[in-house]
Amino acid sequence: MKKLEESQANNLVNNSAIAQNIPPSSDSLQKDSEYIKPPRIIPNNKINTFLTTMPFNGRSINHLTNADIIFSNSFSANQNTVFDVNAIFNINSQIEQSLSKKNIFTLRQTGSYIQLQTVNTKKDVTVTFTEPRTLLGTEIQLSLTGTCVFPGSNPDNQCTFTPGLVTNRNAIDPDTLLPTAVFLPSQLADVVTPESLAAIQQPGFQQGFNGQEVGVNVFFPNSGYTFGNLQSDKVTIKRIENYENTPVGIYSTVNQVVKANAQEAVIGRTVRGLTVMADDDNRLLNTGAQLASIFLPDANPSLSASSSPANQNINKNLFFAANNVWIPTNSFTFYHAGIGRARTPKPREQTPASTFNSIWIGSSPISKYTSYSKSRYEILAPRRVVSAAGSEGGAGSNVSLLSLVNDQSFSTATLKDYYAQIYLTIYNQDVDYLSVNTLTEEKIYYPHISFSGNITGNENIWRYYVGIIGADDLKAYIGTDFTRNTLDGWTFSAGAIAYANPDNEYYSQVQGSISKSINLNSRTNLLLSASMNYALDGETPVGNIVINSIKNSLVVSARANIGNISLGLTNNFGNILPNSSQTSLTTDLTVTLNQNFQFSAYYTPINENYTRSVYGASALLRIGDNNKFSILSLSWTNNEFIFGKDADGNQLSDSNNTFFILLRSNL
Repeated sequence: MKKLEESQANNLVNNSAIAQNIPPSSDSLQKDSEYIKPPRIIPNNKINTFLTTMPFNGRSINHLTNADIIFSNSFSANQNTVFDVNAIFNINSQIEQSLSKKNIFTLRQTGSYIQLQTVNTKKDVTVTFTEPRTLLGTEIQLSLTGTCVFPGSNPDNQCTFTPGLVTNRNAIDPDTLLPTAVFLPSQLADVVTPESLAAIQQPGFQQGFNGQEVGVNVFFPNSGYTFGNLQSDKVTIKRIENYENTPVGIYSTVNQVVKANAQEAVIGRTVRGLTVMADDDNRLLNTGAQLASIFLPDANPSLSASSSPANQNINKNLFFAANNVWIPTNSFTFYHAGIGRARTPKPREQTPASTFNSIWIGSSPISKYTSYSKSRYEILAPRRVVSAAGSEGGAGSNVSLLSLVNDQSFSTATLKDYYAQIYLTIYNQDVDYLSVNTLTEEKIYYPHISFSGNITGNENIWRYYVGIIGADDLKAYIGTDFTRNTLDGWTFSAGAIAYANPDNEYYSQVQGSISKSINLNSRTNLLLSASMNYALDGETPVGNIVINSIKNSLVVSARANIGNISLGLTNNFGNILPNSSQTSLTTDLTVTLNQNFQFSAYYTPINENYTRSVYGASALLRIGDNNKFSILSLSWTNNEFIFGKDADGNQLSDSNNTFFILLRSNL
């Protein structure tokens, strides 16, 4: 944020400009007052936004913020349509300025805001492998009757020499295409009625008459398969993303006070937020944290009186330090209070460094992962008869059948007056075998407390932070980072953070970067940079799989800014660091036609990552000035997901085109 505000700071030749155009107080008002100039409300146009800009729940506000509304929509053929909103509305705000008889100049900024936004609370990624198959189906029909030979039976009767077994064709599992229920309509040795015998001896397979069923009549739609079918012989993959958002309402108050005497200046900043999330799985804990923060005091820095007049040439690093504060990302602020201090520079003296230390209480998301797998068949065409054969007959025919039941054997060769039926039908059917794998990520917000501070100088920024997230597994952390910007265009940065109970999002890592800006002329410059990120942990087990997204990288890049054209080249070196992104080379182009329109595009000719975006483009239209403006942004990306190769060496992949529309109005 320091670089973003540098231009505003440079416009402040002397911060005493904020004290202009305040009507002097009359002697009668000052006679018994503690003020030389009592508190007066300052017109907004008399204050530079550099003095009032501050971070605010992932956004930034200043005293000119009235209504800042962002609508966005992303959609693709492989993703549900996602609408997002992030709107800030100013309920009331004002800036007061005063000068006390203790020669302390005070600038106080207060305000209350309503913020409405949506946050993602659930994400499903479903990958479906579709394998074409030809199912082999089997139908077996047989029966054997003859003169009863069982103990206690009447030899004048006819008995069945097979148990009754019938597949329930209305109870075929639609996923596996296997039968789930069978009937046992008769038992071995049951007497067969004359009417059933007459029916059985009719052409074609018959089981009996008037409710009696004897013999075996089983049907297996899935008794085997071969790869491929008449529709396809290629394995295909489909990847679908589904997002669920929930609305969030936030009421926030801001109280920032800046004080200056002759030697130094201090800043105290307090932000309080009452957050209501529609779908909050941790409402009790988060509500308790919010209620507790109500009783915490505002940041009110102390400053000693001075016999010399207050110096309103406030050290600009004081504001830089306040805005360089480390705040947890993607989080909601319940309470944030910090105090900064900086010595006022003397004439022709280099601007001294400033410190800022703060406490932050809020809620941050923790991801819970679950996985689900299921396989099923999808029927593409009706069954086809491949082969059908059968025979039936009694004594004197060439039909022979052996029935083995419970270690007993019965054969047409030994039975008297028998009648046997034997039918077999083989089917083929075109199907797809679908293997569906779903990974679900649910975000649950937990209370979070963090202490942070920084020392900001003209060239150096050193930040340090420590905190804990009150999740089921407490996530304590400690970290620091350092940035140095030199006057000759060099930028160096390094940082490290360590977590207890790390996961895929909150993990221990070290990182560093170096860049050099080279000005060739007033309209042309080059930017060369290199960066490294190395994760020390972060694996997240989910059942029998481990989520360990790519965290390590080693990148070099170059950018040439030539007038209104910017050309970039970025190379990511793969296979150097463990668990790193693979080798990729990306080129990009940005053309700024005028102050209102910008077009950009990128192309990745080399990319060995399994998840990659090959090319994309965006256009941005801006209307208005720096304070009141509207932005329309349209972007498109082509994404590809690689899942390996099939048995024939064909690449298994899926791709999609994702579109994103953003509309922002700062009214």
